[in-house]
Amino acid sequence: MARIVSATTEVAPSPAHRGELATLDLLKTGLGPEFTVYHGVDWTRAHERRMEYGEIDFVVVNRDGRILLIEQKNGPLVESGAVIEKHY
Repeated sequence: MARIVSATTEVAPSPAHRGELATLDLLKTGLGPEFTVYHGVDWTRAHERRMEYGEIDFVVVNRDGRILLIEQKNGPLVESGAVIEKHY
């Protein structure tokens, strides 16, 4: 079972987070103890005199330091040419 580090503190998750929590449970039970899964990781960077902020849904790290980032989108996506978008 993977080690989980989560920023989610909600007792009753909103419908928007249910898909992520199902994925978190799948990662927890599907990966071995050599993996750590970070959920809801905020990031910040300075770019051209302004700050940019964001969040990545899952960061999966193994003991060798290899990292996989997962951004989960629930529901339909819109494809137009080479662009895939999620409309909220």
